[in-house]
Amino acid sequence: MQQFLATVVFAMAFFSAGPTFAKTPYAKQKIVYHVNYLNMKRSIGARRNAQNHLNTLGQGNHEVRFVLHGNEVE
Repeated sequence: MQQFLATVVFAMAFFSAGPTFAKTPYAKQKIVYHVNYLNMKRSIGARRNAQNHLNTLGQGNHEVRFVLHGNEVE
């Protein structure tokens, strides 16, 4: 029972503190995404990953390039 209560108290303290680190501004980043497949599901996943990355960095903190090549590029 004591271990359970200790776990609950720890979880409450951890989650109530909130993401204090999220307000740290990011420096400008140069980003290259490499895509060499034609699979639609993987392509959507690559775009989603890129969008999440850009959303995290914020407006104006990034320079993005997509590199597409290979036999699968139409």
